[in-house]
Amino acid sequence: MPDLNTVDARCAFTYADRRRCRMLRSEEHASLCLHHARREALDEGRLPPELPSLVAAGALDNPWSVRRTLKRLFGEVAAGKISPERAHAMTYLCRFLLVHTRRESRQRRAARRKSRATRTSLDARRSNQ
Repeated sequence: MPDLNTVDARCAFTYADRRRCRMLRSEEHASLCLHHARREALDEGRLPPELPSLVAAGALDNPWSVRRTLKRLFGEVAAGKISPERAHAMTYLCRFLLVHTRRESRQRRAARRKSRATRTSLDARRSNQ
């Protein structure tokens, strides 16, 4: 049996199914963890609504940045900051960008190969003359 005299350092938030949050209480809030204290403040209007971190994703001009954005998108959906419908639309756009950037990079590589071939053929002609 737990000692009733000890102070419980866990967050006091309870879920709908009566489970209790297992995080430690925040130093900034008397009874909630940092996550639930922030959610409470957002719900009460004490904090401005957060913009998703995807707003600052940067340029999506190469496959790596698109994949990084997709990874961030997954985290934002898991945290409940972005609705699944919006995430679906953003995923569709990221897929389009991936296809487009791959096609662009293939075209650039082909142009580089062609220019190298042209240069080598010109160099060969000059050396033969």
